Amino acid sequence: MILQILQVVVAVIPGGPIPIVEEILFGKVGALVLCLVGFFLGTVLVYYLVQWIGRSLVDRFVSEETFRKFDFLLEGKHLEWLVFLVFFLPGLPKDALTYLVSFNPKIKPMRLFLITTIGRTPATILTIFLGGSIWDGDYSLALILAGVMVLLAILGFFIK
Repeated sequence: MILQILQVVVAVIPGGPIPIVEEILFGKVGALVLCLVGFFLGTVLVYYLVQWIGRSLVDRFVSEETFRKFDFLLEGKHLEWLVFLVFFLPGLPKDALTYLVSFNPKIKPMRLFLITTIGRTPATILTIFLGGSIWDGDYSLALILAGVMVLLAILGFFIK
C-alpha cells in the first residue's frame, strides 16, 4: 500500500506494475483493497500538499503543456463528471492530474478523493486480472484483457 501511495504522490513512478505485484502477493481482492486504499490516501496526501505548498508544487509534477491541456478540469459545467471520466479512462496521466484537480477549490476534498478513487477502479481491476492471468499462465485471457486496456487507452487518447 505504501508503494501505491508513493506512486500517486511521486507522479513519475509508473503505476502499472504495483497492482500486478499486489495480486501475486495478496490475491485479487487483497490487491484491489490495497490499491484503492493507496489511491485514496495518496490523493489525500497530494491534495493537502497542494493546498499547503500551492502552484509551485503543481508545477513540479504537471508540465505547463499538461496544465493547459487539462485546464478544463479547473472550471466548467459537470466538473465532477469530467474528473471522473479522466480518471476512468486508461492512458491519461492520472497522477499528474491528481495535482491539477487538487488545485481546484470547486470540488470538496472528500468528493475529490472518492471520485478519483472510484474512477481508477475499473482499470485497476483489469490490471489485477491481467497480472493474475499472466501469473497463472492463462495467456489467452491476458491477451483479451490487454486488448480491452489498449482499446480503452485509445478511447482515452481520442477523448483527450
